[in-house]
Amino acid sequence: MDFTVKKDSICGCDSHVISSVEHTVDCDVTLPEYMPDVVRVLRCALSPYIASQQISGDRIMTECDCTASVIYICEQGKIHCFEQTEHFGKQLEFHGEYQDGVSVSAKTDFVNYRVSSSRKIEIHGAVSLSAVGLQKQEKEIVSCAVGDGMTVRARKQTVSTLSSFAGKAFPVSETCEINCNEKIGAVLSVNHFIRTDEAKAIHGKLFVRGELIVRTVCLTEDCEVRCFENSVPVNQIVDVPDIDEENVIQTDITVTSVCVRPRPEQSGERGLLETEATLFICVRAYDMREITIVQDAYSTKYETENELRTVNINTSCEKVFDTYLCRESIDISSVGIQKVLSFECSNIVSSVSVSEGEISVSGSITADCIFEDTNSEIYYVTRQIPFEYKHPTVYENMSSSSISAAVSAFNYALGTGGSLDVRVEILINGLIFCGNEEKAVTEITIDKSKCKSVKTASLTVYFADENECVWDIARHYNTTVEAILRENRMQNEEITHCCKLLIPKI
Repeated sequence: MDFTVKKDSICGCDSHVISSVEHTVDCDVTLPEYMPDVVRVLRCALSPYIASQQISGDRIMTECDCTASVIYICEQGKIHCFEQTEHFGKQLEFHGEYQDGVSVSAKTDFVNYRVSSSRKIEIHGAVSLSAVGLQKQEKEIVSCAVGDGMTVRARKQTVSTLSSFAGKAFPVSETCEINCNEKIGAVLSVNHFIRTDEAKAIHGKLFVRGELIVRTVCLTEDCEVRCFENSVPVNQIVDVPDIDEENVIQTDITVTSVCVRPRPEQSGERGLLETEATLFICVRAYDMREITIVQDAYSTKYETENELRTVNINTSCEKVFDTYLCRESIDISSVGIQKVLSFECSNIVSSVSVSEGEISVSGSITADCIFEDTNSEIYYVTRQIPFEYKHPTVYENMSSSSISAAVSAFNYALGTGGSLDVRVEILINGLIFCGNEEKAVTEITIDKSKCKSVKTASLTVYFADENECVWDIARHYNTTVEAILRENRMQNEEITHCCKLLIPKI
């Protein structure tokens, strides 16, 4: 019988940064004649926005708009905002195959400013563009080998493995009427978060329904701060080959860019806010199936060489979808707060750790606040709000996780003693994989030019020690486990006490 090897695969999917590039921003913001002089700068920010991306081979061509905005106080104590936009293009190179979905996002790394005169602000900063791609990670292992006297040591194992995945970038937009009789002069800041209401798999497609919540802080033409919240519907159909409702499905939606512009209505009575955003949806579907793992192999006829590899075997997959309420009191008693003009929570940073039967998601959230003090002067403060979420699990030996944390809602109230009592709702979403690492045979090579020597004795007497394994004895004497068990009328391979064994020749 000819020698044949069958293989199986354990699949996973990685979503990671495949390329990144930095862009330095150096600009001098000179106020136009119609705007008052700068007395005190409240905040200076850089807001990068991906206008377009185009993939060509192993390159991604991107067009980006970066808006430098200065929020300041004039001599009359009123708040003003001026923006200046720079357009630039960047090329990102990447290597490797990314079968589904590459998305580019931009973020501000840092920004510094210097007020050189009452009409001029020098801004220096940097923004980075990152391309994230999905890549299938497939590990092949030997599941069966027959012919040429081959004998294998194998076991069956139920594993959680990736059955399908997909990524898709898509635009959403909405124009909404704002409940404000005052005309909007400028946008001070934009924050956003995603709510997913439904994700249903039917015949190779995933139907996703949700909404993009956009919170916009605006400045009216009368220099008053106004906050608006609007919802942009999200309805998408994603082609995911072989996905079905029996799979454990992880759906992640990220906002790669968002832009909000005020626009006056034709009647002039009310204003409108135009929202344009680009979202990236990443879908992973996992199922449970039984595979055979060959742990060792040899031929009784020829010299054999095995290639062993340590593989991560996920034996279970647990979905985590939970909300966590973070409460924090921000002390700003040093400046004395009288009225909050705007309050936003954004830029969540988190990390995941696993220990002692529970998974912990911890990090911080950036809180930005514009307020009036007791002297009716306007100030801006930013604080970091720490959080820690713990999730118990019934599984042991947690091997990995793909947990993400995102702000889904927040509110605040003025506390006693000059503090802000903040409540932030954090959405915890992802999967926990449990399993272990073990050695598996990934390749078997038989050298037919090297035949094994044939022993003349039909039986060999072997004195076995306690806890020896029949497999090791059979391999040493170039026979099979089945032959030793049959000859000695044994039921299992484990030797529980010292004994004498008859080793047959095959």
